[in-house]
Amino acid sequence: GMFGIMQEAVVPEIPIDPIRVEALQSAFQNVTTATAWEDTNSPQSKAIRWIAQDPYSADKTPHQLLQRYIVTVLYFSTTELPWTRGVNFLTNQDECKWKAEGG
Repeated sequence: GMFGIMQEAVVPEIPIDPIRVEALQSAFQNVTTATAWEDTNSPQSKAIRWIAQDPYSADKTPHQLLQRYIVTVLYFSTTELPWTRGVNFLTNQDECKWKAEGG
């Protein structure tokens, strides 16, 4: 149900490619400041690292990538709130299918 156990958002265990991160930062510079990425605990930093390591994100169009980034930032910004319990976010599914389990 909506308030079941949250599926843990796990960053894939592959090395972060600094060139990939730089390309993503360039693509997202209109929605995030460099300062936010410098803070490794910020939702923006967590999101860009997750996307840089997410194999499913590799073949996304720029628009889809930006959409995936924004939804990932939202998730990392609110992980302590009740709505994030039992959600199916940060999976290999299309970000449009990320939702509460059973929802």
